[in-house]
Amino acid sequence: WDPVLVREALLREKYRGGQAYYVAPRLKDLPDIEKFLREQVPEVKFVVGHGQMSATQLEEVMSAFYDGEYDVLVSTTIVESGIDIPTANTLVVHRADMFGLA
Repeated sequence: WDPVLVREALLREKYRGGQAYYVAPRLKDLPDIEKFLREQVPEVKFVVGHGQMSATQLEEVMSAFYDGEYDVLVSTTIVESGIDIPTANTLVVHRADMFGLA
């Protein structure tokens, strides 16, 4: 895991006018990712969405991200649910080894 590379990828996407997903395998990983973004990539506006949120809350988060109010959506694998956001071109996978994909 290279925090400099993650920072560069997120900023590159932001400055080109795009958005990014930052996906974690577990809900308990989200606070660490939030802390990293706040401290290491303060230039990006991010929002958190996960399956433990109420349907209303999650819909608000997704709508705000879709509308471009945020640069990064930090989430669990809920983004696999057929969400198509044309401006989201970058995907950062936190702990890829935990997904069975690595």
